[in-house]
Amino acid sequence: MRSPEIIQSVCEDFLNIKPEILGHVFYDPVVEVAINRMSPALLQERTNRMVKCYEQIARKMMKFKISPAQTPVEENKKPRKGLTVSKSSRVM
Repeated sequence: MRSPEIIQSVCEDFLNIKPEILGHVFYDPVVEVAINRMSPALLQERTNRMVKCYEQIARKMMKFKISPAQTPVEENKKPRKGLTVSKSSRVM
């Protein structure tokens, strides 16, 4: 099982939600440079693979139609609020 599927499974088992897998982000040493400079990594170099990954994820997120929703209420627990997307998944 890959990391996204593990996270999805844990969310489903313990939070009663199934988040959509939107993509992945490659490791990039630019992140270390950005941390040392105390500036956002996405502003360091706009052409690296990491930035491209974030752009693809952002494009996918922009396609979702978001509306307020609540998860099912369990006994003696307050309902958890989330955002539902048009594919009946939740975005965290």
